[in-house]
Amino acid sequence: MFNRQGIYMSNRKTRTNTNPYYYLGKNPTVDFVALKKENDDIKVLLILRGREPEKDKWALPGGFQDTNAPIDGFWFEGKETPLDAVIRELNEETGFNVNDLVSNELLKIIFVGEYEGNQRDPRDNSLSWSCSKSFLADFTNVNSFDLNKIDSIDKEETIKGEWFSIKEIESLSMAFDHKKILQDALNIFFKNENRQNCKIV
Repeated sequence: MFNRQGIYMSNRKTRTNTNPYYYLGKNPTVDFVALKKENDDIKVLLILRGREPEKDKWALPGGFQDTNAPIDGFWFEGKETPLDAVIRELNEETGFNVNDLVSNELLKIIFVGEYEGNQRDPRDNSLSWSCSKSFLADFTNVNSFDLNKIDSIDKEETIKGEWFSIKEIESLSMAFDHKKILQDALNIFFKNENRQNCKIV
């Protein structure tokens, strides 16, 4: 969010106990797989995390879905949808504002899947845990902004962003379970493109 002077202000709330999560039970998050085709290659947009957990690891753009629930209570729906959240997080972490593209059906965002449990996030515990809804979009034909100009709003949270080839990602150590999410997204993408799939995990 921004203040009246147009300066970015983090919407993070203040925890009142030692639980690493804001809410009891499920803490919904979103992750975004942004792909583009370059010649015969496929490239994926990743961001370098600037905060723990998984600091200094490459990750998919994403974050927590906002709620009006009180801190230390149970999360509930109503403030934003998962799609709203993933569009907002993409903008905050890369500077890519795709609201108009999605509204005008110039960019199609596809649901990939839901990921919960199995200690997917090192903060997960018996009281609170993460649950991600993940999405996929093909940016190949996006020309309304420069895809190589990646500029995070919060430089402490996101150090930088880069496009990686599939080959580069095969040997890359990624945060959380993002490599699995990416593999599932690639399965959908290659099926829709009638192309031979590739394995990164």
